[in-house]
Amino acid sequence: MGDDTQLMTVAPSAVAAREAEKPSMLQAVMAAAMNPDLDPDRIEKFLAMGMELEKDKRAQEFNAAFAAAHSQVSAMRITKAGEIIYPGKNGGQASVIKFIRHDDISRIIKPILAENGLTATYSSEILATPPKAVTVMTIIHRNGHSREWRSIPMPLVDSGGGKNDVQGAGSISTYGRRYVTVTAFDIVADGDDNDGHLNAT
Repeated sequence: MGDDTQLMTVAPSAVAAREAEKPSMLQAVMAAAMNPDLDPDRIEKFLAMGMELEKDKRAQEFNAAFAAAHSQVSAMRITKAGEIIYPGKNGGQASVIKFIRHDDISRIIKPILAENGLTATYSSEILATPPKAVTVMTIIHRNGHSREWRSIPMPLVDSGGGKNDVQGAGSISTYGRRYVTVTAFDIVADGDDNDGHLNAT
């Protein structure tokens, strides 16, 4: 007996279009919640389920956006343009420590965050015992979902280099922002060791 069955190939784009037309689980739940024939208890349960699904959806969108931004930022190398100069003892040669400036980090990551629908804000927390400052970086997605990163506890004021209290507090704030941003995005400075390999860039 001959087989007259014909195979029909559907283009992937057509399949994707049909899938996009299907209501999402969230849409189905919210539509059910709007059904006037449901009793109030069931409506409340459907609304709670819908809110939970929406929360999960936003978290997934945040994770995808942050992963993309993290990949872009961590692949870059930032030159250590900042310097701390320590005078030599007894007239000896001064020592110099180079570091990445927060301004240079910010200049690079802001466009990448914006490209992925993200923004970064910073705030501070004060620990009472012992008195310490903690810098908090909040990454916010355009859908409203956010996540926080915290620095290590730091002194309230950096008294080194003859700084007054205002300058010392500003120095700690800048250091905290730099620390928490570098940690969150795995930023590596030019010439630093990354996973045991020296960068040649």
